Amino acid sequence: MKDLLKSESVFGDVSPNLKNGSYCFLEYLRYLFEDTVFIMLIVKSSIKIVLTFTVLLFFVVSCERDVPVNAGIDCENCYRAKPEYVSLNAVFTINSENPFVPLTVYVGDVENGEVDWIDTAYQEDYWLDVLPDRYYSVKAKYKDGNNTIFVIDGDKVKLKYTETSCDAACYYKTGGYVDVRLRP
Repeated sequence: MKDLLKSESVFGDVSPNLKNGSYCFLEYLRYLFEDTVFIMLIVKSSIKIVLTFTVLLFFVVSCERDVPVNAGIDCENCYRAKPEYVSLNAVFTINSENPFVPLTVYVGDVENGEVDWIDTAYQEDYWLDVLPDRYYSVKAKYKDGNNTIFVIDGDKVKLKYTETSCDAACYYKTGGYVDVRLRP
């Protein structure tokens, strides 16, 4: 304890009236927490390393692969020659109040897009040939008593190429599904 009184304080110049009891207590606290502060610095550094590693791992794992895994490719619907058009599938609610549904297909968003197609769906599944590698939106118009309900959904129809996933090199479609059904 006498060694503690001789050492220089981390608290700077302490007034003479603290030399005996209070000063000794402050130095004793410094002595006790000196190792604790060092351990806390190590723990903080370890936490930073773990968090950095976790964030980097997240970015590596979440990236989209350039070559898709075979699980997502339907080789039955794979095109040997690059198709000019691909199919866009829209799903509607057909019921007694809505035996048919007027629809509008837009290239891009409904708000900013251009009208590509206007038609009426008489079945729940509706297929339309569209140009690939574009975003399409579908706006469906339903009746609910005296009210009109609009349902909007959109998706990008992509055309990709593979040389290894099927028996021969071919083009396949991803996306192109919009759900414009009424929700309960």
